[in-house]
Amino acid sequence: MVLTVILPIIIRTRTRPVMFSKYSGIGDIVCTFPAALELKKRHPKATFIYNCHADYAACPEWAAWPLSDDVGTGRPDRILVSFLLSGFCAFASDDDNANHTPTEVYIKDFGRPFGLVLDDAIPG
Repeated sequence: MVLTVILPIIIRTRTRPVMFSKYSGIGDIVCTFPAALELKKRHPKATFIYNCHADYAACPEWAAWPLSDDVGTGRPDRILVSFLLSGFCAFASDDDNANHTPTEVYIKDFGRPFGLVLDDAIPG
C-alpha cells in the first residue's frame, strides 16, 4: 500500500494524505461514512484514502458523495505508515470489544472517539 497508494499521492499532491481505515464487513464500512464525511472537514485541503478489505473496496468508491480520493486494501501497520500521513483515523466500535455490549447505533459509535456527534442515519 505504501508504494502503490500512499507514495503516489504524496508525489502527485506534494502533501501527506489522511487515511480512514475500517478493516471489517461491508455494513461497518458503510456505517463509517458519516464520520468520514465529518472528519474530512477537519482537513479541507487533504487527499483522503479509505482503507478496507479488498472485497469491499468498491463501497467507498460507490458512495454518492465524495468520500475519498483513493482506496487502499492492505492492512497497514499504523506505526510504519503514520509518518507518511497527516492523519490516521481507524474506526473502531464497541462491537470490536468482545467484553463490551454495544449500546448505540454504530454510526454514532464510530464518530464518538473523534468527538463527533452524528445522526443515526447514512446521509443520502
